[in-house]
Amino acid sequence: MVRPRGNFSTPAYSAVRGRLPVLALSFGKTVVRSSGGSGEIGGRWSVTTCRLALLASALLSCSLVSADAEATWLTDLSKAQAEAKAQHKLLLLDLTGSEWCIWCKKLDAEVFKHPEFESYAKEHLVLLTVDFPRKTAIAPEVKKQNEELAQKFGIEGFPTIVVLNGDGKQVGELGYEAGGPSAFLKQLKKLPGH
Repeated sequence: MVRPRGNFSTPAYSAVRGRLPVLALSFGKTVVRSSGGSGEIGGRWSVTTCRLALLASALLSCSLVSADAEATWLTDLSKAQAEAKAQHKLLLLDLTGSEWCIWCKKLDAEVFKHPEFESYAKEHLVLLTVDFPRKTAIAPEVKKQNEELAQKFGIEGFPTIVVLNGDGKQVGELGYEAGGPSAFLKQLKKLPGH
C-alpha cells in the first residue's frame, strides 16, 4: 500500500485506500496529489497550478451556464424570417422602447430574461427586437426596418409583441401581462401554429 505524504485528513486518506478517485492537498508544502482511481497516488501538481486549474474550470462552467441560458435576439427581419421558416418556428417580434418605456422594461425583466421563457424560446421561437430608442443611435437600415414594421402592424403603443409564422403571416399580438413567464407563455401557446 502506498501511504501519501503530507498533511492529509483521514477521509481523504481513507478514500485513497478505498480506491476512490480523490484530490488531496498538502497544506504544508506545494504538493497536491491525485488518485487515478487505482488507489495509487498519481503525479504532483503545485498548489498554484491546482488553483489555476480550479479557477479555469469554475469560469468555464459559469460561462457555459450563462451562454446556454440566454436567448438570442436578432435585429434583422429577413434573417429572422429565414431562420423561423427553416427551423419551423414562430417569429416573435418585440416592438419596444427599451430605454424609456417602463412596461417594456418590466416585460423584459419579468418575462424575457427569465429562464422559463428562454428555455421555451430556444425550442419554439425565433426572437426579433424591434427597438425605438430615444438616446442610443441604431443603424439607419435597422431604424428604417423598425419604422416600417411599426407602420405595417399599426403599432400605437409599447410594448407590442407581434407573432408571425414561418411564412411571415401574423398569427397573433400580445402585450405586457402580469404574472411572469407562465402567464405570458400561456397566452402565447393559445396562438395558431403551436
